[in-house]
Amino acid sequence: MRNRRLAWSAAVLAVAGASAMAPVAALTPAALSADPPVHFVQSPSAIPGQKCTPTTRLLVSSKPAPKALPGGLTMRIWDTGPVKNPRLALKGLRIVAVRVPARAAAGATIISAPNLSSAQTPYTQIQHRPNVITAVNGAIFNLRTLSTPDGPQVINGVVQKGTYSPSDTLNFDQNGRISAGLFQLTAHGTIWVPNLGQATPQSLPIRSLNNQVLTSGLNVYTNVWGPQVHPFGLRELWLKGTVQQSGTTTTFVGAVSEVRTKNLGQQPPPVDNSGQSTWVLTSTADNDGLFTGFGVGMSVRITLGYQTMDRSHNITTNVVAAMERGGVYVAGGKNRANCSFGNEDLRPRTLIGWNTTTGDMFFVTIQGKYDQWGVRWGGATVHQAADYLISLGADTAVALDGGGSTTMLVRTKLGGTPIHIDRSNPRDTQRPVVNVIGIVPIKQVTPSPSPSVTPSATPTPSASPTTPTPSASASPKV
Repeated sequence: MRNRRLAWSAAVLAVAGASAMAPVAALTPAALSADPPVHFVQSPSAIPGQKCTPTTRLLVSSKPAPKALPGGLTMRIWDTGPVKNPRLALKGLRIVAVRVPARAAAGATIISAPNLSSAQTPYTQIQHRPNVITAVNGAIFNLRTLSTPDGPQVINGVVQKGTYSPSDTLNFDQNGRISAGLFQLTAHGTIWVPNLGQATPQSLPIRSLNNQVLTSGLNVYTNVWGPQVHPFGLRELWLKGTVQQSGTTTTFVGAVSEVRTKNLGQQPPPVDNSGQSTWVLTSTADNDGLFTGFGVGMSVRITLGYQTMDRSHNITTNVVAAMERGGVYVAGGKNRANCSFGNEDLRPRTLIGWNTTTGDMFFVTIQGKYDQWGVRWGGATVHQAADYLISLGADTAVALDGGGSTTMLVRTKLGGTPIHIDRSNPRDTQRPVVNVIGIVPIKQVTPSPSPSVTPSATPTPSASPTTPTPSASASPKV
């Protein structure tokens, strides 16, 4: 579909705002209007010694006024306007930046599709959540399933996916503030095996939860996995029981209902009317011996939790949500992105940045205006994207999924219609994704003087859970 001018997009915003539901918040945003065209002003690379494509200094050559959004947020749009010369099509560019001031009564949260293997467009995920002010696409999806997030996922303190190996994550505290850190699944399982007339407890070495690839040890699949076939080995233990959540610990108590060697990989059925859940245990073929002696009727108990760390491997205890992130492109106020191979492609980018001094957060999408063979081209290189975040005021910035996944939606008033603002034609299609990051009104938790970060060496996976408990302790600056 052909791109339209930014003025047309602004008109859509005005109409959507006028026809929306009555606002929940008292803030009335200013009318959105077209920004002036951008002149391409080249600047040298921020990385000495590397051949980087020079950054177009949009933030210097064009200074659009901020547009007010609900909750004290502001949005700015830089747009080159239409590029009619096909040879210059890749220069077509739009940057949308939403700033969440530290004083705003709003924070970030993870919004997910109904399960891990059924992706939905960002619009679908937020259209019935009228309190979402803005949203961007989230984690990189796995190419095996075309929907499942590659890395961990924790929502509202409940771990939904992860492995015992530490993963790079975006971690969210109870105030909706974001930090770049690490995540590790903590899990312990016990099965009671009959032995001389008595039930003897035997440890279950659980190493992954709802993962798209089997790891060493045992792998758990729950109802959260969804309708797609999950990975499997030579057999599966189907477990039926009850699930309880206490803090950030999920506990399953039940028994083996079936040992399967055929029709493997089928998703666990949903929770039934009696509150019973079905979980599945499987392993790689070379670990099949772990199931020796297990049979129907044996009692099983599984506990799942998680441990989070900062990038220096210090344990953090205030994380209530987490998801996979891309690379850290800005750190300490410096551009850390390299300019090798695919990083130099001009592609759509989605990034989140923050300022560790002011506490402001920045949600940014960078889109081109050029589509060919069903692929979106144009946008920014990796180091150009980092330059833009620094210009906005971020001293730390990380990447999310990009390319065809890049999407930003905004509401000009709470309860209004979400507007696809990152494309000059708001009706452009959106790629289904498994999760998005939404900015919502949030009641701030008053920090206490106690520290929230405990120095620690890199944790070693253990059979016993060390699940942190969310607290109102002081959070690290973001």
